[in-house]
Amino acid sequence: MFTHLHSHSFYSFLDGVPSPDELVQAAVHHEMSALALTDHHGLTGAIEFYDACQKAGIKPILGIELAVNHRLGQGNLILLAMDRLGWSSLCRLSSIAQSRPQRDPTRGIDVEQLSAHATGLICLSGGKRGLGQHLIEIDQNESALAFWDELQGIFSQCFYIELQFQQPADAHSLSRLASAARSLHLPIVATNNVHFLYTQQAGLQRTLSAMRLNVPIDELSADASAPAGSHFASEQQMIKRFGDYPEAIANTREIADRCNLELPLVVAHY
Repeated sequence: MFTHLHSHSFYSFLDGVPSPDELVQAAVHHEMSALALTDHHGLTGAIEFYDACQKAGIKPILGIELAVNHRLGQGNLILLAMDRLGWSSLCRLSSIAQSRPQRDPTRGIDVEQLSAHATGLICLSGGKRGLGQHLIEIDQNESALAFWDELQGIFSQCFYIELQFQQPADAHSLSRLASAARSLHLPIVATNNVHFLYTQQAGLQRTLSAMRLNVPIDELSADASAPAGSHFASEQQMIKRFGDYPEAIANTREIADRCNLELPLVVAHY
């Protein structure tokens, strides 16, 4: 069964459209048994999401999307908590990101900080906003492989290459990414970088992006907002998109099975 492992709520300020509860209700509607929340930089919606999942009988997977600074450039990564240690790592990394100056819109952390707080985390390569994919798209394959090899060293068997197929033009990128992943014996995983529930909300998300970046909407670049395919796709839609990469679908379930965070929300701590 497919699981969304890269999704944003309105706590990704002026970027994500749905509330955490709306994401959970979409998972219920599509008969999905688990769902991840990976808002940008912070964990503001995590407890609200966790509680909504518990009430709906959905397995909650708590995560975050962070920009990471590296000598080769900057790119995003998805980090998912497997257990209580992973949750602690997420909290520390989020605090580091939030402590960056407000004028830094990326709130990027350094790869050394990432390495120091990697315990209990699964890492996805970041998809279209990942540094590895960017390097491959500009024909710097060796640099991309070196970066991924470094992440593999940090996360060991908990690092996956993230594939996104939201428009026909993505087919070529998928082929190159999958080939590069195989060369390092890295697993691939399918995500949809969910920013809204329905394709009809793509225009709303684009408006939010223009507000976030403080530019007129007609001057907003195509890659500054989420593609129209970034909706809460059904399992059947995702299986069809990734028909040539069935292991990328299967690995979403593998990752969901590896994430078993339980938070004692009603337990007092002294």
